[in-house]
Amino acid sequence: MYEDQLFVAKALPFIFKAYGADAVITTYTLEMIAEARSSIGCGSRILTFAELIGLDSETGIPLQRGANPVETNVIVVLGADALGIEEMNYLLEAAPTNGRLYLLGYPKDLPSLL
Repeated sequence: MYEDQLFVAKALPFIFKAYGADAVITTYTLEMIAEARSSIGCGSRILTFAELIGLDSETGIPLQRGANPVETNVIVVLGADALGIEEMNYLLEAAPTNGRLYLLGYPKDLPSLL
């Protein structure tokens, strides 16, 4: 299933580049990040979820808030089916107000936005 997500993630940066959009790709584990970096090979930034939400290494508290969102037009989340309600909330707080959020994962397991 992750291979399917990587396949989609390979195509998205070309679409974003055509529209002049800056994108950040994120996922949970270092293993998934390494695979994404070797597979995608594009100009998009690839960050761990902890880096994206600004997780403080000492306290574990996310630092990205609505007043300090990630500077990008698009956030692509690989393995979004692993997000819980709390993680989804942190992701939404880190996302720019006028940005787009692409959640890639198994559709039945994706987090509810309600």
